[in-house]
Amino acid sequence: MQLGFYSYVYDKPNATRACLESIRNIYPDHPIVISCDNGHDFTDLCKEKKIIYHHYKNRIGYPSTDAGYNKTQLIEWLDRMYRAVNLLNTDFFMMVEDDIKILKAVTLKAEWECVGQLRMYEGQVPPMPPEFLNIIHTFSGVIPAHNYYTTGGGSIFKTDTFLKNYFHVRHFLMQNFDYIQQNIYKTIGWMDCMMTVFYLLCGKPLTENDKLYNNFPIVKPFDVSTLPNHIEIVHLFKDHY
Repeated sequence: MQLGFYSYVYDKPNATRACLESIRNIYPDHPIVISCDNGHDFTDLCKEKKIIYHHYKNRIGYPSTDAGYNKTQLIEWLDRMYRAVNLLNTDFFMMVEDDIKILKAVTLKAEWECVGQLRMYEGQVPPMPPEFLNIIHTFSGVIPAHNYYTTGGGSIFKTDTFLKNYFHVRHFLMQNFDYIQQNIYKTIGWMDCMMTVFYLLCGKPLTENDKLYNNFPIVKPFDVSTLPNHIEIVHLFKDHY
């Protein structure tokens, strides 16, 4: 099984370089695709690191409200991911943010579909209400086992599931996103929420990865040598910001 990497960036060139170097130290030849939201030009860095680079001139921006992206922004964000993941040709892909640090080769399990961080405490994120879970059940035919999301940076996803279901789920979002966000579950507009929701809509489970460490509350600088030996990925590594 092979792992590819998809990174969505805007600026933060120092953090992006450090993140990519941590990947390339472990995976010198594995495919990486970067999408830039009309920010810093990462062309030279991507040539240096053997990375496919997409620079988008229409800027989506970072979510500016507690509801995250609106439908137009969210669909564009997903479309960019779809274009990138199509180029990876790997069994799994990691959703990379510039505050990710890879410490060692990442564990993959054939049964994985949507693999996020450990939930740290009850109420960490707004729970999905029963009405939203019923909508997911009706669409997917599967009752979700979780009513929360944990798929931020460093999360891992089965590629085949994403690509094969993409337009089916996209159509659902085009038809239902506004109603859900405005009336049932406004958090759906956040990217880390959407990735869990996407796989739940595919009828696939969320798995929590005990090898993905969430540096929260953020400690900076962060000494990775203090982590347990089983940790493979660090999220919210802010030393290069």
